[in-house]
Amino acid sequence: WQLEESEKKFRFKTAYKGTEKYLRLPEAVNTGLFRIFQEALLMAGQYSRADYVTVNLSRDKREVVLQVEDNGPGPESAELKSASNIRLLEMKERCYMIQGTLDIKRLPGKGSLLTIRVPVEEEE
Repeated sequence: WQLEESEKKFRFKTAYKGTEKYLRLPEAVNTGLFRIFQEALLMAGQYSRADYVTVNLSRDKREVVLQVEDNGPGPESAELKSASNIRLLEMKERCYMIQGTLDIKRLPGKGSLLTIRVPVEEEE
């Protein structure tokens, strides 16, 4: 539902390419991932000026991986860059709180790729 809401709010198209729709994770991890996901969509809509966002959520025995890729050119002014940096710091802090890692890459001519990796225990 978050993708649908973001499509309406920011007027970009989305695609979900994940292998997982619902994950059974500790509540703190679920909440942290969801908040990071919301921030990533906000950054794509407000600061990156994307018109297309792809989301991938996967899990293996050791980790959950959330990727959000957009095709936006990124912020234009120093003020926007500063605001997006604050959002990025908030996402990094949330990621740290759930013992995860956050990596963001600019894809030349394509936009940005945000990758969050969170270690998890094997499902029983």
